[in-house]
Amino acid sequence: MLAPTHTKEGLPDFILVAELKGDDEEAYKALIIKHQDFSNAHAYALTHDRERALILSTMALRHIWRSRHLIPDQFMSCVAPPFWLFIAKVLHAYFDVLKDDDYENPGD
Repeated sequence: MLAPTHTKEGLPDFILVAELKGDDEEAYKALIIKHQDFSNAHAYALTHDRERALILSTMALRHIWRSRHLIPDQFMSCVAPPFWLFIAKVLHAYFDVLKDDDYENPGD
């Protein structure tokens, strides 16, 4: 589990997303800490299986770091939609393409 950072804790999502897109790993950690409960709960609602939900959530959150430069700029505005909507979109995309084997061997 990630530990909160003192410099990023409490910043609004749109600032964290802008910093994340600038390759700031601390901003990524702050976003994950802020939204990991939502990600896990939403993944469980999709899978109805705790183990698969954690795998799905982890894969989606890792994808956000790897694809941070592709996050739509609309999430960097002070009137941006909440970032959990973007997380939900990524979760649904992964859920739609994963097969049973992907859950058994998530690192492959």
